[in-house]
Amino acid sequence: MKSMAFAEDIFELFDKTELSYIRRQEIISLAFRGFHRYEIARHVSVSSFYLEMIISSVKGLVKWRRRCKHESKRRRYKCILLRYLRLYPERIRKDIKRDCNAAFYWLYKHEHERLESILPNLCPPSFELVD
Repeated sequence: MKSMAFAEDIFELFDKTELSYIRRQEIISLAFRGFHRYEIARHVSVSSFYLEMIISSVKGLVKWRRRCKHESKRRRYKCILLRYLRLYPERIRKDIKRDCNAAFYWLYKHEHERLESILPNLCPPSFELVD
């Protein structure tokens, strides 16, 4: 009932102790700016469940927050790999995969082309002929 009222901006159904329209707009503003939901809940002094109900009632906000989280991970993992390659420029792909496992596999799964542009070029395998 409350979630439907939030979605329709009907505030007459709530008690006086509930959030005012101004507080709701503050929560939505902080959510759009990418703050973590526990930080927003602490700042506004509401429960995280109540906060999630408000966030899910705003059209497009959940999708926006997912996109922001995805882009944040992409930037963080890209930075990890670039920093590693700057410290150890002679390392090959196998070493990068071993030492930066989480970053490597996340980029491999979600941003494969970007990973290929970061990694050093493939070198042919070297082997010695045995008589």
